Amino acid sequence: MELLYGINNQIEQLQNFLEEKDFAQSTIHYYQGCWKQLILFANEQRINEYTIALGKQFLLDFYSTEPKYELIKKFNRAVKLLETYVMKGEIPGPIKRASSISASFNNVYQNYVQSLISKGQSAKSIKTKKSRVRKFLQYLESEGILTLSSLEKKEIISFMLYLKNVYSSSGRGNILYTLRDFLSYCAIIGETSSNLSTIIKCIYTNSRETIPSVYSQEEMKNLLSSINRDTTKGKKDYAIVTLLTVFGLRSGDVIQLKLDDIKWKKKCIEFYQHKTGVFAQLPMPDQVQLVLMDYLKNSRPNSEFLNVFLRSRAPCVPYSDTGYISRIVSGYFYTSGIKINGRNHGPHSLRHSMASALLENETTLPVIAKALGHTNTKNTSHYLRIDIKRLRTVALEVPL
Repeated sequence: MELLYGINNQIEQLQNFLEEKDFAQSTIHYYQGCWKQLILFANEQRINEYTIALGKQFLLDFYSTEPKYELIKKFNRAVKLLETYVMKGEIPGPIKRASSISASFNNVYQNYVQSLISKGQSAKSIKTKKSRVRKFLQYLESEGILTLSSLEKKEIISFMLYLKNVYSSSGRGNILYTLRDFLSYCAIIGETSSNLSTIIKCIYTNSRETIPSVYSQEEMKNLLSSINRDTTKGKKDYAIVTLLTVFGLRSGDVIQLKLDDIKWKKKCIEFYQHKTGVFAQLPMPDQVQLVLMDYLKNSRPNSEFLNVFLRSRAPCVPYSDTGYISRIVSGYFYTSGIKINGRNHGPHSLRHSMASALLENETTLPVIAKALGHTNTKNTSHYLRIDIKRLRTVALEVPL
């Protein structure tokens, strides 16, 4: 068999590139079998260089002979790696898979997304609305409804009742706001027989229906001590959880934090908050400085990216969302042995706990607001409800 030096060189260069990006040899070996088959296929087609058309043709041929899902996923990724490297000189980032919806809903779903894009809505807003609409469409599928043309009021009401049993009023309201917009869009383009959005008239939400979850300072120490700092991952996780517990940072601010935001000489961290855009300047205790130094010196991969926290495994890029933060915090709560007792155990509970500690030390509301990065004390007053001890001192006796 005549060797195809063009595509062989392309694949060899890709493998070298992956090694430079610190991909494990086991990962590279995982894809080598796919690339070998691609070379054989290209030889049969008498094609000397990789092209997008060749990749598509190869996958279509493979699908028809090997329909196993895991293999299809593997070959898709192998071809995508080669394609992006050949066309752009880089590799695609980590794959994020949204929950799937039925093919019968796909057109209206994609068209709705395009309408949001045409209105100039932000990528973050569109991502959120896509997730909410998928929840609705997946619910319809579970009820055996596969077309919107047959949708009736009773299905909308049934979905609203379903949400009531699963979500808080705030979460439920957010989904219904998007659903109302989606149903209105469906009526305009004639996808539904009537405008079913009119059913969702008044959306009641109460963001204060639940008391924030808090943990004691002793529990926070136990959480931190459960992290193994002898590993590179442990050093990173310890630094992240330290920022969450000491400063009460939002997860979005942690993943957006840049190297230049750490002002070593001034002993503070300065940044614009991801959620509000408000500038924050936080004094950095010696404890935090040492933890960050340990991570930056002994754990953080060498990279051209300026984000403080990067993925430990290749590709070593910044985190695109807060999912990693949520997973590690929740995981360490379980491994620490802390009794959760129905309390939330994600990153935001650490923010609440920091505010609770300030309240216990009789810190004034404006100071707490500044520490949390709130623009006014109205938002901060939400945290007052966690100071149960102080509330008990002003409780009124219930008359008999």
